[in-house]
Amino acid sequence: MLLALIDAGLTPLPFFEGSYTSRLEFLTELPEGKILAHMDQVDIAMFKKVLGDRICFWGNVPGSILIAGTKAQTGDYVKRLIDTFGDNGGLIVDGSIEGIPSQARMENVMAMIETAHDYGKY
Repeated sequence: MLLALIDAGLTPLPFFEGSYTSRLEFLTELPEGKILAHMDQVDIAMFKKVLGDRICFWGNVPGSILIAGTKAQTGDYVKRLIDTFGDNGGLIVDGSIEGIPSQARMENVMAMIETAHDYGKY
């Protein structure tokens, strides 16, 4: 289905729910630069190693950090994402499962946004 969407000139945005690290190799079959992968739970270093610049990484700031973490924990996690993926322009910072959970603390959401703006490169 993903290939059919790509062949139709569309850019798929699948949500990979649950732990996906063990299945990353399957995504190497997809054409480079044609998909945005919204990841729930994945080893980000392994994603970078296996998929490199092939697929744009979307999401992955854990809801647990956005809901119950601190501003510092949120900022540190966003910095880790940027350090991992920021060199190729293939990163969209967002929450993991449903984006930003409705229970997220506003100061953590702001820390996520501010860290992406201040620490990221565009």
